[in-house]
Amino acid sequence: MLRVAIRVVSLICLMSISAFSQTNFSSRPVGFIKLNVPANGYVLASVPFYMFENGTDEIRASLVSSSNPEFADCLMLWDNSAAKYVTLINSGTNWVNQDAGEPITSFTLLPTEGFIIQNKQKKDKEIYLSGEVVFEEEVTTVIQPSLNLIGYPYSAILGKPAITAFVINEKIELGKGYWVNNNQTNAHEVTENRPYEDLFGSGLPAVSGLKVNNNAADLTIQTAGAKLDIYCQDVTSNEFNSASGWQVLAQDLQVTSSEMRWKDNTVKDISGRYYLICRSDIDLDNSGIPDSRELFLSGVGRGINSIRNGETMADLAVFEGMNDSTNSLITKGSTNGVAKTDKKLRLNKVFYVSKGIGRDTLSGLTAVVLGKDGPKNTIKAALDEAIDRDAIQIHSGHYGENLNIAGKNVTVTIVGTVDLTSGVSVMPALPQVLPSNPTNPPAISQ
Repeated sequence: MLRVAIRVVSLICLMSISAFSQTNFSSRPVGFIKLNVPANGYVLASVPFYMFENGTDEIRASLVSSSNPEFADCLMLWDNSAAKYVTLINSGTNWVNQDAGEPITSFTLLPTEGFIIQNKQKKDKEIYLSGEVVFEEEVTTVIQPSLNLIGYPYSAILGKPAITAFVINEKIELGKGYWVNNNQTNAHEVTENRPYEDLFGSGLPAVSGLKVNNNAADLTIQTAGAKLDIYCQDVTSNEFNSASGWQVLAQDLQVTSSEMRWKDNTVKDISGRYYLICRSDIDLDNSGIPDSRELFLSGVGRGINSIRNGETMADLAVFEGMNDSTNSLITKGSTNGVAKTDKKLRLNKVFYVSKGIGRDTLSGLTAVVLGKDGPKNTIKAALDEAIDRDAIQIHSGHYGENLNIAGKNVTVTIVGTVDLTSGVSVMPALPQVLPSNPTNPPAISQ
């Protein structure tokens, strides 16, 4: 009987995934990272995205312009064949090649390329790099027999990247550039493998533009369907998980035109954030929950795993009771082809807490409001529901609570910035892009 139950569950999962693959219900993820450029200094940088059209103009717009090259901030590209910098000055209206004195009308920066941003002002500067997350299965960087300025191409770093064989004694970080001096006569190829899954469509909806400053991120969305959800995932410790870790920024936005603008006003002090636009009007499995929410928020489309919430997991996987003597399922008929049982085995749960959309009268079992389900408003309410080995995920907000966690064996994770009663601010690790110690680079005039 156990074997039959597993076959039924597997069939449900395969049907769900197959249905997802036939319908484009999500965009490709896009995102941004923030670089901190010190006063009268520079950073070695790279873009871990495919830049949007006019993406380099967005960089230029954040730099100080001047008709005098000595005072204008600049972007410095490395020409390894000529062993010299190509310095682009911000003239105010476009980039100008400092040596040739000619305007540069259009160019892009590839994820494998490193470059230098030079800040000639007396104040520190914040620069935002944005674009579409890279999803090729492999990305190869060619290291020529000379001095090279390169970058790590993907939008997350898991494990030990292949580039570490050439970049010695430096931690590989998102948005950072690295000098590599190849003293050999032959070029080397460095191939990185994609560190996350590609679960996304290739049509509409899609994000065609992302402009960011310290106060807001402005998304241009090419729409599809009648309603959209917007999810985000903040960059912490170079990590990005395409299948989980998404949190809700907006639900059931009405599509009013083929192109919409949407502004995220919660990016202050965020060093990196990725966005996903999903259709909330597609429910192919008739579950009452949009398929995109099932896949990216609850994990239904990913099949069975132990992190799923108790009741939802039990309903799908029918692990509601076990026969103590035979260690097999106790079944009582079936509903819609799925075997049911006569008692419930409680699985570990994840309780969500959100000051933005939460209410303590909700179950706490989902990150979004779905009928009676949705995040708790207080940490205490989640702790009251949790038992040993449960998990609590706390989203950004100020929680003025006196908490007693004695006797609680629970796992707590923080998403965003959380202020506690003690005044302690718990924040995720923020990637910093600072000047490296390059291997014999040509000098940069300050």
